[in-house]
Amino acid sequence: MQKINKKGLSDTVATLLIIFLSVIAVILVASYVNKLVKSPSLSPEMSCFNLQLNTPIIIDNACYNLSTKDAEVTLKRSSDEMPIESLDFALSSNYSSSNWHCGRECQNCKLLDYGKKTYYFNSENKPNLIILKINNCVAESKEIKEC
Repeated sequence: MQKINKKGLSDTVATLLIIFLSVIAVILVASYVNKLVKSPSLSPEMSCFNLQLNTPIIIDNACYNLSTKDAEVTLKRSSDEMPIESLDFALSSNYSSSNWHCGRECQNCKLLDYGKKTYYFNSENKPNLIILKINNCVAESKEIKEC
């Protein structure tokens, strides 16, 4: 009968284990680095310039209702690819301007996910212009007409 060289076998097993552990370590480090690179936490996902070129939300209609003294702004969103953290509305008239904020932390205001949504703003002075900001970037402005 042939004897198996146990010392040679243990060297081979140890070498294979070291190679296997090295490959696992490289895979873990690569996946961590890939995850870190794909989700930048300190920079915005979309710059203001790109946001203005490819606006995910547009002002579909803006009018002032004289009977209720509300500015009615209808927004239209065609895709939900870009995450929206906040919407800011600036209404300006000849006499004054007012700002409203709608964000995820706000309980009284729901962000538009998809489709159309009308926002109502109580304003004694009839505003003539609305400016829409998405994630603190100016996206669009529109003249407000009478309803």
